[in-house]
Amino acid sequence: MPAGTTAVTLAGLPDGWTQSVSKDDPLTVTLDAPDPAQSRTYTFRAVSAADRFEESLKKAETIRADKDATDAYDKASLDALGKAIGDARKLDAGTAGDTTLAKAADGLDQAVAGLRVVNWTFHGQTLAYDDKSNTWTLATPLDQTPGTDEKITGGSTSNRIEVPPTVASSTLRNTLAGVTETDQDLTASHGGESFRIPIRIVQGTEITLKDGTRFTGSENGSKWTVTDTGHRLDRDNWPDTDKVELSDGSTIPVTWGKTTLDPSGAAGPVWTMSGTATRTLDNGQTLTVELTASRAWNAKLSIGDGASDRRREHDPHPRHRPGGRDRRRHPVGRDPAHAPPRRGRRPVHARRDRRRRRDGHVETHRARR
Repeated sequence: MPAGTTAVTLAGLPDGWTQSVSKDDPLTVTLDAPDPAQSRTYTFRAVSAADRFEESLKKAETIRADKDATDAYDKASLDALGKAIGDARKLDAGTAGDTTLAKAADGLDQAVAGLRVVNWTFHGQTLAYDDKSNTWTLATPLDQTPGTDEKITGGSTSNRIEVPPTVASSTLRNTLAGVTETDQDLTASHGGESFRIPIRIVQGTEITLKDGTRFTGSENGSKWTVTDTGHRLDRDNWPDTDKVELSDGSTIPVTWGKTTLDPSGAAGPVWTMSGTATRTLDNGQTLTVELTASRAWNAKLSIGDGASDRRREHDPHPRHRPGGRDRRRHPVGRDPAHAPPRRGRRPVHARRDRRRRRDGHVETHRARR
């Protein structure tokens, strides 16, 4: 090659490195390093049209001969490659002109580049093409985060293509009490094709009440609640439980309020008490159980357990444990006078006088008839 017709210049050399071109051969370049032992000399050679043609033809023929080519590419692009190979085989690299050979080589290279891969895989799973989004994706999201070095792969044996995906931001959702889902996408593009790898990581096990009653809440929030109304008050207006049992074997203490008398019950007045049990999980969710305990009002019920002699309202913080009667301090009487109002007369408790009579440590109260 005549001197001066082609020159080679290398860019991006490390600091302190220099390059020099041979006066005798413009394609011979010497890289001089600060350390002479690292200096190197390279000689480049221009590829002739015939050499490039033969190289392009060989590559195209090898791909077309791959046993997995039919499964790796769609039929239209594979047929286009076959046609380019057929046209190239009609040429004689020794007699055809450089322009003709260059044009044929371009056609072969374009046919190879135009092969549409249809066997893309990632993390051992096959991707499917979604016509609506024009994207290659997985039918089922991955349930674990893949390795950072994993790539989307496709193509045939001699033309394997690897596409590195990019990690997108993640979204955390609360799907059930005790359960969170983290959604994330890996995206990529290659040759006009787009890829989306969905990832959905589920953590935790659903927590319910022991009987299977489920909590309800919002996936965008962290508060989960359930109502538990099946509790009873005993004759002393004490609720039948002081804790809530959950499906995971844990318990939550209940904070009870005061008893109140509801005169509007369908079957008559009803004593009711409300309570709340709350627990915060490690995932940030808050579980709240809203409890209600009740019993029917009974005018004939004898009491002797320290309940209030006026309204029999239960104090959630008593001095004595429920059920522990102290007959020396408390009377034996009847359920408080909150009977349904009689027609034409004011309620008993509104017109009652209270008189006391002491007999030792026993105190009784009678309502005026």
